[in-house]
Amino acid sequence: MSGFEAEAASAFLAEFHKFAPLIDKYGYSVLAVSAMVEGFGIPAPGQTLLIACAIYAAQGHQDILVLLLVAWLATIAGNIIGYVIGRSGGRSLLNHVSFNPTRLAKMESFVSRYGVPILLIARFVDGLRQTSNILAGSLQMPWPRYLLAMTAGATLWVGVFGAGAYLLEKDFHAIAGFFTTVKPYTWIATGGILLFLAGYLYRRKHT
Repeated sequence: MSGFEAEAASAFLAEFHKFAPLIDKYGYSVLAVSAMVEGFGIPAPGQTLLIACAIYAAQGHQDILVLLLVAWLATIAGNIIGYVIGRSGGRSLLNHVSFNPTRLAKMESFVSRYGVPILLIARFVDGLRQTSNILAGSLQMPWPRYLLAMTAGATLWVGVFGAGAYLLEKDFHAIAGFFTTVKPYTWIATGGILLFLAGYLYRRKHT
């Protein structure tokens, strides 16, 4: 392991140990709350807690099957809440900011057509993970397509970061180094996407 990777792993370990008392005290519930609130726009360390809890399970402190089920159900519930918030409050907001109805209809059509892959990718990107469900609801992504994409994304996310961390617990330092290294780039990607969207909306509104 290089010096940079070792430093990144140490940073992740420090974060891991910071959450250890919460996991010891509240068990599955701290993960459930964190995974749920992320679904409707509240920043929370859901991904870090999922990895930490999975490693705890690999060390015999928790049941991995119960852990994965709790994380999956909480994620699904939070996502649906976020979608409903967007479908009601978010939609009302869009209707009051003077969007051209034709442009708004085109945005809805775009989300209806490409929303499934967008939601799948968003599940793995910090920032988008917390906001994508509200946006999907605000742009009235059809329920069937939303449920398909959201459920698939939640399943993949829990599988990769939950089951994956559990199975690779012996390589914890390498995993920690990797996720600490790529985390800043996910925020950069989120910022770039949001800037592109803002520019797109501005251009559409003034043409």
